[in-house]
Amino acid sequence: DPEGALEHLARSMRLSPVGHDATRSATASAHACFYLDRYDEALAWANRALKGDPTMHAALRIAAASAAFLGQDELATQTRMRLMAIDPSFNMSRLESLMATYSRPEFPAKYVEGLRRAGLPN
Repeated sequence: DPEGALEHLARSMRLSPVGHDATRSATASAHACFYLDRYDEALAWANRALKGDPTMHAALRIAAASAAFLGQDELATQTRMRLMAIDPSFNMSRLESLMATYSRPEFPAKYVEGLRRAGLPN
């Protein structure tokens, strides 16, 4: 439930601005926005997470997919290349194994499509 997730994340940040993990919250918010087709917001949240941890795998993945859906091909490619620099063996098969826990099948399919558009190898 991406809408519910955004509400819970915003509440968590308001109630505990110092005690929560800002990088993880930003990454989770990026994913929720991505699944709601709010790619600009998703990219902004991913970039916020990457300021906290420039090598965060999940933030790099969702940033690349969001940029690809926005038609920002150069940014999508650059972000994918950053991801591949920290994890050269990462590919679509590994992504799909990470996505096994999603309860809504359209979410992994959309994520895979975004990263394919960004040029992630099979």
